[in-house]
Amino acid sequence: MDTMVVRDGELVTVRYTSAGVDRGLRIPRTAWTALVAAVRAGTFDGLGERWVRWVAGPAIGFACLSGRQVHLLHGDGDGLTREYRLPVSIWTSVTAAVRGDLEHRQDCVGHVSG
Repeated sequence: MDTMVVRDGELVTVRYTSAGVDRGLRIPRTAWTALVAAVRAGTFDGLGERWVRWVAGPAIGFACLSGRQVHLLHGDGDGLTREYRLPVSIWTSVTAAVRGDLEHRQDCVGHVSG
């Protein structure tokens, strides 16, 4: 399974293949940066079925594990709530890369797994 995290202006896209289908999760850069900070702070360690709150700067979100997916919610500056779902295997790859990334310390953008 191959996963890439790509920045395009104010969006970050997590590109991955699941069940033979290429997919992409697009998240605003401010929310991605907050998510990266929460991962590195250990906020999601032991993530389970209960919603966990994550906050960094202006971004506030929630995450939980449901079946084989991680559900992420976050509010944006316009008062909208966005929801994302990632397979647990992709979430595990992305969070491992975020924790171990040295080259792109702020954004953790690049190749995640092969």
